[in-house]
Amino acid sequence: MHFPYGSPNLDRLLELLSTRVETLSIGKHSKEGSPFFDAVFRMLKQRIKEVDLSWHILIEEITPELLLAIISNSSLERLICSMDIENTFKARSILLGITDRIDAISITIQCMNRQMLYGDIQSGNWFEWILSMFEKRTSSVRISNYKAPVCTPEEVRTITEKLVARGKPFNFQVWLHEKPVPIIIPKKLCRKKIHQLSGMWVMIVSSNPAPPGGACLFI
Repeated sequence: MHFPYGSPNLDRLLELLSTRVETLSIGKHSKEGSPFFDAVFRMLKQRIKEVDLSWHILIEEITPELLLAIISNSSLERLICSMDIENTFKARSILLGITDRIDAISITIQCMNRQMLYGDIQSGNWFEWILSMFEKRTSSVRISNYKAPVCTPEEVRTITEKLVARGKPFNFQVWLHEKPVPIIIPKKLCRKKIHQLSGMWVMIVSSNPAPPGGACLFI
């Protein structure tokens, strides 16, 4: 079934599907004000629970209109996206703005500015970002960062200890480019999984019990 973006049949279709569709996958990017964006905004007014930005994006170039449309949907729970990051200050404000409104976020980091990334690791910025995301509404953060590290093993241990001490349900997944260090926490408080893939480690830690939809491998 194919409708042009401006077709009235698209509105009729949205009315029919408004109570049945929970996931919206946005498969391409276009400029704001285009028929594409108009159609996306209309879809986001439905009771959508999950949005998948399935095109490769530079996070700093997400238009304010699209971001506002995403986070102002009161029924939205999960966001899945694949992104580049060049300006970490802008990226931080965007990510924290998103995680203030949703329960779960899954991020695949692509061709990041490596020089800026390593500088951020040394200054602890990513460590602080992740903790800040969990201080918002979000209880599940999954980061697929196989192309470049965002956390050291010691930082993952500290993040886990802080999340457990907070006493709220959480799920955290990240790729480690160094061998994980032991995390000594009773099983009744925290569950841990480690998958070794291509010389790296996928580290998954979650509260016990985990939040809804948590504690699963997402690559």
